[in-house]
Amino acid sequence: MNRVLAVVSLSLIVSCTPCPTPPPPGCTADGMGTIVVTSTGLPSGVTGNIHLTGPTAQTVTSSRTLTVGSGAWSVTADRATAADPLVRTVYLPTVTPASFCLTAGGTQDVIVTWAPVATSNKLWATNANATGQFLGFRSASLTTSATVTADVVARGGFGADLAFDRDGNVWVPGGTTADAHLQRFPAARFAASGAVEPELEVNFSSAGCLPLVAGLAFDAAGNLYVSSPCLDAVVRVDAAALAAGGTVTPSLSIPVADPQGIAFDRAGNLWVAARMDSRVWRYDAAQLSAGSVTAPSFKLGSLATSVPMDTSLLTPSWLAFDARGDLWGNDFGGNRFFRLGAPTLRGTGSADVQPQVRITIGVLALLEGFAFDGEGGLWSAGSAGRLIRLAPDQLDVSSGSGMPTMPRTVLDSTDIGSAANLAFYPAPAGLPLFHALP
Repeated sequence: MNRVLAVVSLSLIVSCTPCPTPPPPGCTADGMGTIVVTSTGLPSGVTGNIHLTGPTAQTVTSSRTLTVGSGAWSVTADRATAADPLVRTVYLPTVTPASFCLTAGGTQDVIVTWAPVATSNKLWATNANATGQFLGFRSASLTTSATVTADVVARGGFGADLAFDRDGNVWVPGGTTADAHLQRFPAARFAASGAVEPELEVNFSSAGCLPLVAGLAFDAAGNLYVSSPCLDAVVRVDAAALAAGGTVTPSLSIPVADPQGIAFDRAGNLWVAARMDSRVWRYDAAQLSAGSVTAPSFKLGSLATSVPMDTSLLTPSWLAFDARGDLWGNDFGGNRFFRLGAPTLRGTGSADVQPQVRITIGVLALLEGFAFDGEGGLWSAGSAGRLIRLAPDQLDVSSGSGMPTMPRTVLDSTDIGSAANLAFYPAPAGLPLFHALP
């Protein structure tokens, strides 16, 4: 039984922040007035755009007093970001009032207050075999190898994967059969440690097998794609259905035997780790739009070695694109990451190729989902109780024969049991992720 069946407005499909209300009737433009804009909440050096629309339109980036034409006015503001080498802080604005009638000779105060999104400026990891099932590590603790304490330790029914929407809210699969298939947690609930409950729950199947949900990925329109080893399919839950919550019917089901990680490229094509085939499968954006998909347009295998005549393949588990448009995957059983260059991804039919890079991590590693930071470093779970980072320069060099690559940064924490998938909010601007901000 869902804990929450309320209909809510999903922030990822809202186009204004906040949406202005209509001005009062009879508001006339018959003179001049004053608008006093007060901007608060942003740190020094960070600016946020404030848009005023009325008889004229203008944008300001700080507190200002404006002499403007009287009449109906509305005010909106953009989210703002504070720079950070690994992951930025995002600030969302509240505008008071969002619309008003400025009378001739009158004065109107407008206050714009920015507040940091609690999930921003952190690396997040789903977690098992420990006290907390969702861990947040602030950017400042990620810079050097150390023993660290999670800044946020959340307890709840979190499954392995996670996906952010554009406002930093967290979507996860349910961690047990008692949880909903998909759960949405608002970003504000991760401002501090403690037990958390989802504010929205979605069920999309009556199947009783496990795991029902493996991977999650939003497309550019805010539709959520879900890989299901249980169903041997990747299904799409449209944004409107996500907003409604409750029991929904997927708008698309793509047959894939034992799918795991999924990712979208910049063109909107869907890539799936088809583990039974030991290949990644590509479904073109046009196929997804058609509403019925039976076969991929391309199946791409990664050769396990450079030995001539050795046709063995790496088995992809999780996928992610880097800022160059190259596709990265990892092989859980082989403790290896591999990179498929962007030109390799354009084929049709089927092909098995040499990856540009193969990186082997130590035998104790438990490689699950991974994420790229703002500098292009790759973060992953390592062995139990550990997170690792491969620095950008390490990602261009394959491991030597029988010699694993030593991650440049290693974080140990007693908060970590067995970390699963990782993500940053916001994602770096150059990545084809729904929660990547400019």
